Amino acid sequence: MKGTTRQADVTIGLDLGDKRSQAVVLDASGEEIEDRSIAKTREAFGRALKEYAGCVLVMEVGTHSPWASLVFKARGFRVIVANPRQVRLISASQHKSDHFEAHMLARLGRAAPSSCHRSNIGVRRRRRIVRCCRPATTDWCAAVCSCSTRSVA
Repeated sequence: MKGTTRQADVTIGLDLGDKRSQAVVLDASGEEIEDRSIAKTREAFGRALKEYAGCVLVMEVGTHSPWASLVFKARGFRVIVANPRQVRLISASQHKSDHFEAHMLARLGRAAPSSCHRSNIGVRRRRRIVRCCRPATTDWCAAVCSCSTRSVA
């Protein structure tokens, strides 16, 4: 880690791109201490930013955020997955770039983590499974409930 900045004082914003992701690291005073492009693979994420393990990492919700957040959580990061539609500073901005979005995610995570509108990926995944299984189980339950006990035995 650069200088004398502690992990507790560092916040990372991570913009997940199609092939590469942009990471911006802010110190306790909000100054940018690192700007890094990372290949978007499990191996690269596992190696990337390891010197900052234990700090807050903010990424936006997307196709790759479930597995990416798990990789960083396994490395000891405190991960916040933010919904950019609910974060006006990013969604309403006319200035769109990977660096800008990573920088804004880091600033939001540092200044006001509660404003990031955390996205609970696990809850949505469970709801989708229940919605898919419900018709099958409903038909099965109706068939079983309409049977007599003798026909089941």
